[in-house]
Amino acid sequence: MSRLPNSKRVASRPLAPATLGLGLSLLAAFGALIPFVEGQPPARRTHPTNLPATSAVQADDLQHTDGSLDAVDTVFFGKGFAYNNCFNCHHSDTKSNDPRLTGQTLVSRQDDGILGNGQYEIWFELDKHEIAHASVMKPAGQAIIETLGYDETQVRARCLVCHAPPGALPEPKVLAKAEKRQDLIGQGVGCESCHGPAEKWHLSHAAAEEFNGKTASERARAGFLDTRNPLAASERCANCHVGKGIESSEDTPSWLVTHDMYAAGHPPLPGFEVVSFAHNEPKHWRWLAEKKFNDKYAEDYRKELGFTDRSVFDAYAKREQSHWSLLGGLVSFREAMRLLAAELDRTVPRSSRIKEWAFLDCTTCHHELKRDAWRQDLADRRRAPGRIPFAAWQSTFVDLAIDILDEPQRAQRRAEWTQRRADLAAAFVVRPFGDARAVRDQARELARFARDLADELWYGIRSGKLTLDDADLKRLLARIADHAQPSADRPPLDFDSARQLAFASLVLLDEIAPDQRGPDHARAVEAIHGLRDQLHLVIENKRQAAQRPASPDSLYVPAVKERLSRQAEYDPRAVAPAFGTLAGAL
Repeated sequence: MSRLPNSKRVASRPLAPATLGLGLSLLAAFGALIPFVEGQPPARRTHPTNLPATSAVQADDLQHTDGSLDAVDTVFFGKGFAYNNCFNCHHSDTKSNDPRLTGQTLVSRQDDGILGNGQYEIWFELDKHEIAHASVMKPAGQAIIETLGYDETQVRARCLVCHAPPGALPEPKVLAKAEKRQDLIGQGVGCESCHGPAEKWHLSHAAAEEFNGKTASERARAGFLDTRNPLAASERCANCHVGKGIESSEDTPSWLVTHDMYAAGHPPLPGFEVVSFAHNEPKHWRWLAEKKFNDKYAEDYRKELGFTDRSVFDAYAKREQSHWSLLGGLVSFREAMRLLAAELDRTVPRSSRIKEWAFLDCTTCHHELKRDAWRQDLADRRRAPGRIPFAAWQSTFVDLAIDILDEPQRAQRRAEWTQRRADLAAAFVVRPFGDARAVRDQARELARFARDLADELWYGIRSGKLTLDDADLKRLLARIADHAQPSADRPPLDFDSARQLAFASLVLLDEIAPDQRGPDHARAVEAIHGLRDQLHLVIENKRQAAQRPASPDSLYVPAVKERLSRQAEYDPRAVAPAFGTLAGAL
């Protein structure tokens, strides 16, 4: 596949948006706030070997002060099954043949042609998810927590929901013990974080024949998340990479990186394109086209994913990643709208304006001031100066996903989308900091729109009513090329949207059949790759990050500084020619 290679602490007090100064430079505004403190690199956990069937954390270690045992999913996490039992099967005495693990002494299960091998080793050695909790516990993370004034409960509710296995979170009495903290949440984002709490399915999963005999709905009822389903998998990714709205609860906060968190030093979340992020994670699984199916396995997968017949399933497998990129982008937008609606629902009774600035377009305020800037030449004259729009990158893929539809549904959905998007945009800028009630109502409607569209597309794809052939991929690339060109009819393409479209372009270009590629296909691929520096098309894995000069405290700081520098220097006019070459690939 054609892919890119991938402070001193201040007094503890909560921050209010009104107290936060606005920097002139994006780098100064965000990058300089990332704490640089003396410390050591994240402690390296030892690789388990010859693990016993039971964990070092026994059931009596999980007792509350009243002697009762926690009764739900946390028991499974607390016993350490995710760390131990998954390892026992996804690691054996056969050396991994994965080239990414060359030179390692680690071993893995034999390659069965379906899963591949080295799942555990790839996650443990290369995946930054494995050190998600370490980034919270090291000095930079602790400085952010101290600046925000978070107590233990707030850290669990606002930080560890994305930086630790969720099953460990309801155990404050256990988590308060330092020696248990590592056992319970030191795994970072591990097996159950993505595959679901395994208390009710791990035994049948270990007995492969029993697990394979269950239907997808039976597995789901047991808590298993089918990550082969692009809608389910993308939602799980988006819950942390975009956010997760928690409705109708004053006690449970949404999963949201707030403006206060950014001001305290949390790196800004970048635009999210699920396939490129997965590829550079790096992935520890195989796409359908990479699996060595026999007829039985192929038929099992077809039935479990709900495809009507084998030919439809085979056609989907050839372009699985393009489907994922488009559907994943649609799911990310749906989750962004759910989050926006849920958060505003908490504040609308008390405030008519948007109080959480994280929903606003950061670069409207945080940007360089200079003469003859593209912001002056390409300014959106349809809104009054000083009115801050919403972050446009969240909606980048909706237009592309609609293009999968056939007419007349495509035209109908596009007209509905155009109107709803305009209504949301107007609600954001009708007055300074928007009309919170109108934004909330529009976000709810857009979340429903995105949900229904995603379900419609996924049903159509599995039934064979909707296809994504070479002509469709070319039409999508043509739309990307057009969207990237400056126009008086729409706002200029922002940095994160351009970055997402570059990632998606590489996915689509790669899945056009070789005999259907245009004469300048290779030049188009090279041109998009050429945006690597301008758009910071870099998603480093853990080992790559460790090999570059780093802050003594965090592997993330250099990459974040680099991305913010590129964002500060970004000019949509400079990237337009590269996207224009896509026309030659058609």
